[in-house]
Amino acid sequence: MNRAWMLMLGGLSLVVSMDALPQAPSKSAPGKSVEDIYIVRSVREYRSFASAFCAQEKTGFSAEAGAQDKFTFHSTSTRGSDGLMTNSKVQPVGSLHACFGATADALVYKFYGDGVIGATTFKGRGECVWVKRNHLRFWKRR
Repeated sequence: MNRAWMLMLGGLSLVVSMDALPQAPSKSAPGKSVEDIYIVRSVREYRSFASAFCAQEKTGFSAEAGAQDKFTFHSTSTRGSDGLMTNSKVQPVGSLHACFGATADALVYKFYGDGVIGATTFKGRGECVWVKRNHLRFWKRR
């Protein structure tokens, strides 16, 4: 089963592919869901210059002049009647270690990240496009 995830990272959205290769459709066992959907809030714990974690062999791009971030994902709670978020930091449920590299376009950055939510690990790779400076970034998968 091919799974894609949309994760909210503070002011950024990230789509993460759980499977790189298409697979034949699978039938779910009775009572089992076809997909798992996680709603999390991210908190950036730190930002630094890119380290060996962001090596080009791993990320697919040079992050030499880029940055590296670490995020913690927190579970949330919402009001059932209208979806209003009532608690945006219930408890830590995962993390993301990410690298960002510059491109020729000052509003576009390369992205690579290793993450975990619950027992599910994932890797994300793509481009970040600034939609509005200091407000929202849109991630597109390559």
